[in-house]
Amino acid sequence: MRRLIDIRGLALVALIIITSISFGQEVRWSQYYVVMPTINPAATGAFGGDYRIMGNYRMSNYSGAISSFNTIYASYDQGINKHKDDGYAKNTFFSAGLSVLNDKAGEGSLATTEIGGLLSFHLKMSELNFVSIGVKLAYGSRSVDYTGFKWATQFDGSDGTYDAT
Repeated sequence: MRRLIDIRGLALVALIIITSISFGQEVRWSQYYVVMPTINPAATGAFGGDYRIMGNYRMSNYSGAISSFNTIYASYDQGINKHKDDGYAKNTFFSAGLSVLNDKAGEGSLATTEIGGLLSFHLKMSELNFVSIGVKLAYGSRSVDYTGFKWATQFDGSDGTYDAT
């Protein structure tokens, strides 16, 4: 019993350290339920089938906007040994997946590109209830094109002209 408490304490300390050095920012989704593994990695593999492929394209260009916002998202996930029928394994399964995201926003073309791996563990509590835990490890990059911006020094207030240089 004492050893179990020591392991739990060590796991708690490791979790606190990992969350204190981790950081992130994600794309805002209006229909978040369509991209669940990206928002909540524990949802990886939590569906009725054997595998799932998702794709999402969003182009937003509202009136008055000079440039649009474009987002492309794709992911694949599946359960591993999801339908095993032997002993303890029939109540547990792992899931894995992959997600890719590209987002460009605004006049400066603020671009976000991300590729990530998803991993989750599911424990069946009853016929319809599961406890799941998941993690997403991703690599991302951001860039911006400053030539797309207009600065106050480019406007001539005396005659209302604009100098693009």
